[in-house]
Amino acid sequence: LRESHIAELKNGGTLAARLNLMNMKDRLGYALDPEITKGLNLEIGDMLQICAVSKYYQESASVSEKIVEVEAPLILIEAAPVISTPIGDTEEKEKQSIVVALSGEEFQLITQAGKIAALKAAVLPVGYKVVQTGTFDEKMENLMAFLQIKEVK
Repeated sequence: LRESHIAELKNGGTLAARLNLMNMKDRLGYALDPEITKGLNLEIGDMLQICAVSKYYQESASVSEKIVEVEAPLILIEAAPVISTPIGDTEEKEKQSIVVALSGEEFQLITQAGKIAALKAAVLPVGYKVVQTGTFDEKMENLMAFLQIKEVK
């Protein structure tokens, strides 16, 4: 199909059509903040692992430092396929979002996590065997624990 024909589809544009044509009818297109993927030269079809990183302070075991900053990572999304990448020169691309395909539950996790922690993405190698790191409920509980840690410390 030519791009002009895809854009003429009713009930959606080219991203909606791409989800359909890539056999991802049960997925949502989600635009990641450019900071999340900064420095990654991504292409359509790349897979991203997305992690929430919460920073908080705690007492140190060291005698020289009383309080230390701690980063606690939590894998939210094991493998999100990239479905759209920025266009233009390097400077323009850095200001634009990467779009990934997410399930409804992943969408809920990432939108909630963005309010609590910094989000980071990493590219997965071709052929990477995806390992589930927990159920939606377990991940949501861990995310809420992040919020409680930040409030307590």
